[in-house]
Amino acid sequence: QKKLRKDHRYDYEDMIVEVVKELQKNKELLLSLQEEYQYILADEHQDANRAQNLILELLGNFHKNPNMFIVGDEKQAIFRFQGASLENFLYFKKLYPKALLIPLKSNYRSRQYILDSAYSLIGHNKVLAEELRVELKGVGEAKEKNGGKIEVYGFSKPRFELAFIVEDIKRRLAKRPHEEIVVIYRDNKDALPIVNALQKTNVPFVVESDQDLLSNIHIRKFISILRAIENPSEEQLLAEILFVDFFDIPQFSVHKLLSFRSKEKQSLFNLLRSHAKLSAAGIPKEDEIKIQNLAFKLSGWSALSKNRNLVEFFEVVVRESGFLQYFLGKEGAVEAMEILDHFFEEIKRFLEAHRNYTLGDFLLYLDTLERYKVLLKIRGHSAETGGKVRLMTAHRSKGLEFDTVYVANVGDGHWGNRREVRHFELPLGKSAALAFDKNEDERRLFYVALTRARFEIVITHSKQNELGESVLISQFVEEIDQQLL
Repeated sequence: QKKLRKDHRYDYEDMIVEVVKELQKNKELLLSLQEEYQYILADEHQDANRAQNLILELLGNFHKNPNMFIVGDEKQAIFRFQGASLENFLYFKKLYPKALLIPLKSNYRSRQYILDSAYSLIGHNKVLAEELRVELKGVGEAKEKNGGKIEVYGFSKPRFELAFIVEDIKRRLAKRPHEEIVVIYRDNKDALPIVNALQKTNVPFVVESDQDLLSNIHIRKFISILRAIENPSEEQLLAEILFVDFFDIPQFSVHKLLSFRSKEKQSLFNLLRSHAKLSAAGIPKEDEIKIQNLAFKLSGWSALSKNRNLVEFFEVVVRESGFLQYFLGKEGAVEAMEILDHFFEEIKRFLEAHRNYTLGDFLLYLDTLERYKVLLKIRGHSAETGGKVRLMTAHRSKGLEFDTVYVANVGDGHWGNRREVRHFELPLGKSAALAFDKNEDERRLFYVALTRARFEIVITHSKQNELGESVLISQFVEEIDQQLL
């Protein structure tokens, strides 16, 4: 902060704080703004943090009862990690006790059984202001009360859960448009298994939540090639890239080659370049040409990595490896190219900060990110969502609506009762404002996921995780009125 002030700069998070400071000390500016803005509307106010509240309060403090219109839903306060809280939401009710309260009871989106299910769930949260907790009633098309229950499916293992989600989506596509079906998950990292399962089908989909760039299957293949270029003597790395699909080397020939290498105790890199040894391994002539061509390229790329800057080097490898041509010819090419573009942007940012770094330095940087579980985020795709099943986090789904909602991986410890890792205690004391039940926030998030649905909700969970450990279903499912499940 001292350095920023010295350089007369501020970062993104400081922008709103600087505005508050200026309005507090510059009375002329505040009066000017108060005269210009006579009416103030704050929408989605349950997401407001203390700094945002201060701006509203300062703009409105010329009058005892200003023209202020605040809209919000206490049941959807899910952004505490951004500083928002119910305490902030209720602050204006205390500040302006004469304000008119207008409860909205009509819901035009969801069928009544969905509204009743969500209401039975949120009833387990404490009510800080009784008059704000309103039981919603469906109107219009949403009024239908009979028929309909939340479907809950439990599976022994995650792979069966994923297989079910994919097959059930395909079945429902007979009566629902693709874009009216959404799979909602708790964390960004949950997207990858669902993406991998859907990629094996012809169901078009789009991921609309932040993904980890380094978890993307295409980028991981490309990074494997980079590692092999940097360390050609590493047998494991070389063996790995022989299986990369866009090199188009048949797996049968790769297995024969690796078996021969193991039996003859030969260097894999030497094998790749030797016509005699490839013939001795029983590799067909057509596959031998592909293998030798790859070995020749690896040698060239290795030299290139030491003589060109990283961006130029990456562009050559992407083009010469067949990576670019392969994905341009596949379905979902737009999304694949967007991800590749994000990766190049990350490389450029890295080089701006470290102009003399080599390929080895860049790979060490990626290793550090993975070791400390730091995400390189791909922001939600800008691709059109029409004709595609939607995938997103519960946070991202807020404000949206769909005919059919799948809520995936609804296990205890994942949705609710989340384990919190604290490396140090913040020196903030134990004030009442900081004392809150984490599960109340999680319950509100689950409420948001359920209330995205117009007609159908499907909840899935696995009784074991990937490590084979037992997992209970989330307590939130147990809290819903069981007659509606």
